[in-house]
Amino acid sequence: MAYDAELAVQVGVFVALSDPERVDAQVFEHVPDEAEPPFVVVDKITLTDASGKGGGLDHVEFDVVSFHTGAGREFLTPIMAENRQRIEGQALTVDGATLSRPAFVSSDTGVLDDAITYFGTQRFSLFVQPA
Repeated sequence: MAYDAELAVQVGVFVALSDPERVDAQVFEHVPDEAEPPFVVVDKITLTDASGKGGGLDHVEFDVVSFHTGAGREFLTPIMAENRQRIEGQALTVDGATLSRPAFVSSDTGVLDDAITYFGTQRFSLFVQPA
């Protein structure tokens, strides 16, 4: 399989979040129609060439979005804290790619129009290149 920086990040982050020990939320790449919160989605991935001369080094920012239905954010923020613990500064291992340890960039929370489904978006940053 050819090197694909975006896929390498997707796989690395998904594996880090999907540890079988996790009990607070399911993790999805594509959310099934029947899925009910709480769940976490590996969402937007943005790549920018960081090599200067097309040398294969990419700067990547990616979003992890968490959803919880309930009476308030107090049930969402622990899920987000778990995400951050599983990603920030961790070694993400993917065959065919070398990923730097992700840095936390930002987070924000909100509520959907139903007024009971809360979501939180966390942005992280890393560098990736072929192994």
